[in-house]
Amino acid sequence: GTGVIRYENASTNRFVSLDGGVAVLSDRELTVLDADGGEVFRTAAAMASPALTGCGGRAAAYDVGGTELYLVDGSGEKLHLTTDGAIQAVTLTPGGWLTVTADCKSAVTVYSPAGAEAFRFQSSRRFLSTAAVTADGKYLAAVALGQESGTFTSYLLFYDLSQDAEEPQFTCPVPDDLVFELGITGSALCALGQDGLSLFPSAGTAGEGFSWSGEHL
Repeated sequence: GTGVIRYENASTNRFVSLDGGVAVLSDRELTVLDADGGEVFRTAAAMASPALTGCGGRAAAYDVGGTELYLVDGSGEKLHLTTDGAIQAVTLTPGGWLTVTADCKSAVTVYSPAGAEAFRFQSSRRFLSTAAVTADGKYLAAVALGQESGTFTSYLLFYDLSQDAEEPQFTCPVPDDLVFELGITGSALCALGQDGLSLFPSAGTAGEGFSWSGEHL
């Protein structure tokens, strides 16, 4: 489009490009604008710590430590959730899967591309910091924190989305690193850590690590 996109000027503004538009999140409202700057959707969304993540033409707006989440695309709102516990992390994949990790006993909920709840479990024995669905849509990968020789490290726990099980089918360590975020790169699962980047080509296979060479995020 050739229009001018106008939005409320706020230091907390977050932006995500949508197919043919843009999502704008402030600490007071969420807006979806089309390519010509026309307003497609607007809603009040009072958030103490607003966060906006996007992938595959969609954006998820949520309050870190809060309970409200909105899923939008270029046509407007697709889903509005109120979680049981405080939201820790939200992940979107190119295939349209939405994963929400909350602090209510490390509850992880997966929503299908159609917006239906597809998988949910609570980890009573492990603290889970974030999670994402694999590129093939068959597994949920969740990041668990543990210790080895007195050093904190991360593990990827892979859960089969076709089974109602609270125990992972596969467990893969991320040696000597703390994972902050998960994402999809091509067909591989990408784990972004403090000391490097690890790529997991499929569920249950060992990851290939790439070090920051002494630098840290």
